[in-house]
Amino acid sequence: MPDEPHPLSPVTIRRLAIGLTQGVALYLMFKAYELKVWPATELTAFQALLLPLLFVPLAAIHADGHLPRRAVFTWLGAAALGCALVGFFDGYRYPHVLDVNTWEPGAMLVGTAFGLFISEALLLAAHADGRRVPSYPTYFDAISKHAVQVVAAAAFTGVLWLLLTLGSELFQLIKLNFLENLFDEEWFSIPVTTLALATAIHSTDMRYGLVHGIRTLALTLLSWLLPVLTLIAAGFLVSLPFTGLQPLWDTRFAAGLLLAVAAALIVLTNAAYQDGAPENQPRTVLKGAMMLAMALPAPLIAIAAHALYLRVAQYGWTTDRVLALACVLIGACFGLGYLAALAKRERLEATNLIASFSAVAVLFSLFTPIVDPARISVSSQMARLMDGRISAEMFDYKYLRFEGGRYGAAALAGMQTGEFKIAGAAERAAQAAALTRRYPGEEPMDGKSLALNIAVADGGALPANFLAQDWMGVEKVGYPNCMRMQAEKCEAVLLDLDADGTEEMVLIPEGADTPPTIFSYQDGRWSRAGSFPRRLACEDMRTLLRSGALSTAPSRWPDLEIGGLRMEIAERTEYEPQECPETR
Repeated sequence: MPDEPHPLSPVTIRRLAIGLTQGVALYLMFKAYELKVWPATELTAFQALLLPLLFVPLAAIHADGHLPRRAVFTWLGAAALGCALVGFFDGYRYPHVLDVNTWEPGAMLVGTAFGLFISEALLLAAHADGRRVPSYPTYFDAISKHAVQVVAAAAFTGVLWLLLTLGSELFQLIKLNFLENLFDEEWFSIPVTTLALATAIHSTDMRYGLVHGIRTLALTLLSWLLPVLTLIAAGFLVSLPFTGLQPLWDTRFAAGLLLAVAAALIVLTNAAYQDGAPENQPRTVLKGAMMLAMALPAPLIAIAAHALYLRVAQYGWTTDRVLALACVLIGACFGLGYLAALAKRERLEATNLIASFSAVAVLFSLFTPIVDPARISVSSQMARLMDGRISAEMFDYKYLRFEGGRYGAAALAGMQTGEFKIAGAAERAAQAAALTRRYPGEEPMDGKSLALNIAVADGGALPANFLAQDWMGVEKVGYPNCMRMQAEKCEAVLLDLDADGTEEMVLIPEGADTPPTIFSYQDGRWSRAGSFPRRLACEDMRTLLRSGALSTAPSRWPDLEIGGLRMEIAERTEYEPQECPETR
């Protein structure tokens, strides 16, 4: 293909026409959503059409000119069918009415984009080699070229909109708003965006020499980041025997961070390794860093897998944990393959190709009935509830409503009808099923709602005067969500903190990221007395608080009284526990 094609060549016209047609089609989908007409009245139909319209035109622009026409149509038909199946099944799992308050297609969109990206690179490389499984140099050339094109297209589109916005602001200086009004119109902005993407992809595709130069520069720069990350990751692993794993578990996000570091190591290792050609192999420092980096993803992923196991053993499967397991499996393909290659002094080509095919298979399984995260997570959570590993008071019914899809809805309905005979679950299930928003604002809360939201730590009952109090008109700034929103959970601990003979109530919100709040009973009313200055970082600290194993200590600084106004001094500390106390 020539480096300087005629500006009106057939391939140019086709690609720009595809981009413009995609923009018009996406605008029509937007109008259907805005007007609440079909296909936006059914999530299954909407997503089954939306995903092919989002991704297949971009795949067509990439494939056009590189594959024979018959192969192009075969590939695009398979891609459209795959996208439609993924979109349809995701819509099947969730309510059929498209609702912005409950619709979160992020994981599906990202997974589909990655799956198509890898699949098309494998296909184009195989066609270029004339065989079903491409050689690694050809595959590396295709996937790295596509990565540069994606980044360049996104940057070009972003800069275009920046210039258009600057132009709009310029005209507003002289009180002319026609450009701002035009850019706010979806019939203009959506086709312009897709046309800009098509233009950028086409331009970079036609100038392979330019793309090759940019790719070489990017890989060179990335490869010099490998020693930095390798040193950090190796230092982390060497430190673990001295610190132990408990600080990792206390963070509650160890698995995600470890997987991210392992992924970065894999990317940077491949930036240094490139296509495996002898002339492109790293030398001296980079070679040593690459060999050490090949050994690091496997232990990082193993620790992440253990962290995921502990969370699942304690709290069961959720959608996010099933997705994390998928990342662990894909990462394990790379990590174990790199370890084997390092031990046998082999090259990385076979590992990278096998891992790429595996990634496509895992991603397709996640978003089809083969492995359905929603079904798995609902079954796991209901099993924990049925066998008593979690009480009906502390169970997360809201998760079933918004994360469990049709399986969660069926479980909530079963609890209400008595199909699942769980004491105290029916009312809470009905409360969660009635919610219409995933992240609601403040709602009226009466005593019945509070009783459903708050469970006493020792299995006792909330004070009757707390439930009988009129909370409807109280300004709840600083109150925990369980006192402001339906189906939010708190745990209550009753303790006499000030030794006055009357118990205070400490409300511990669900999750470890929100500090507990203290309520006291004075002058015939419960009111918010204060809150902990920081979250309880460790599960052991929460356990000690529940058991009452705590003591009070006098404040270092007395309160000040200035002009009749009493003020306390909030002492600044750098406290964030590095180790949790042992539960006794």
